[in-house]
Amino acid sequence: MPYTVELSKAVFYMPSIKDEYNYLKRTLGKDPAEMIKTGTSNVDYARNFNPDAFELITEVPYYHDLRIEDTTPTDMVRRESILHLNK
Repeated sequence: MPYTVELSKAVFYMPSIKDEYNYLKRTLGKDPAEMIKTGTSNVDYARNFNPDAFELITEVPYYHDLRIEDTTPTDMVRRESILHLNK
């Protein structure tokens, strides 16, 4: 989610459906209501009653390899690279 606000290293603010809508509207240039097929989250609903409500979601990576941080441009599109790895 490129519209998520980083609070600290590996800690992000949980965006609302409104944040997603605004991001899509800004980047697509059209009404994203046709694309969004889900509702909002529990914490987004709770913020209607208490703006200080927060939610903690933890995600544990199953692996870590320094190669996944490599953002060097390549001359191969993603599809080609996946097909190459599956040979």
